[in-house]
Amino acid sequence: MTAPLQKVWLIKVRATLGPEPSDDKEVSILNRVIRWSHSSLLYEADPRHVEKLLRDSGLENCNALNTPGVKEPTNSEKSWFEGESTPHGEVDNTRGPVSPGDHGADGSPYLDRGEVRSYRSAVARCNYLAADRLEIAFTTKELCRAMANPTMADAKAVARLIRFLKGLPRMVQQIPFEDRPPAMIEVYVDSDWAGCRKSRKSTSGGIVYFGGVAVRGWSSNQSVIALSSGEAEYYAALGGASSALGLVDAEGPGHVRFYHPVHRQLSSTQHYPSCWSR
Repeated sequence: MTAPLQKVWLIKVRATLGPEPSDDKEVSILNRVIRWSHSSLLYEADPRHVEKLLRDSGLENCNALNTPGVKEPTNSEKSWFEGESTPHGEVDNTRGPVSPGDHGADGSPYLDRGEVRSYRSAVARCNYLAADRLEIAFTTKELCRAMANPTMADAKAVARLIRFLKGLPRMVQQIPFEDRPPAMIEVYVDSDWAGCRKSRKSTSGGIVYFGGVAVRGWSSNQSVIALSSGEAEYYAALGGASSALGLVDAEGPGHVRFYHPVHRQLSSTQHYPSCWSR
């Protein structure tokens, strides 16, 4: 099978997964572990990232937490726009290095140079891990926004995320074998209207399932300020539909008839699906 490809490209075969006794049962690709079982493929995110986070932060013996983060509390004593040096609470990338004793918009002091280096290293590792660990995508996205000038409050938020990962250090996704190729794309989307207390921007989040297997997830700030929860939900649904159509194009139009139900979560118990075909 590889002989025709080797005539055109330089190919290195690391493993051949399969059911035969001579086939390999496990392979590591970009430090992700893929295992072959009797009924499914097992896909595991790189487990070493959590180990390094715990070791570098000195939290190897800490107690685990059940949630990766908490929402920023509302300050009832002042409006959201008061005391902000930058309009709408956006990050000011033009400012120079902070001085010792300066405080950020959250009221906590800025980190020193060594602490900033540790913060950026930990957040970058969490950001890489979030591609496979979708439950930490929102928290990691919020931590990335403070990469320029992190504060003590941001450092505490990173520590909380690491303590959450201590309780769930590994994630293994099961991809069951099917008799025929999957022909259904499901997209689950939701929005957090005006969730950012500083900029009042909303967050769009979603997961794309292909054949019942999660293949993509995201959590990102919306580019515009939604004036209602309905508008924020609309932007989230539009992004989910775009992701579904992109997966259809990647699979090749005309080969399989796909349906794209977009489930827009309005409450914890209700889903209103809308379906269309291509």
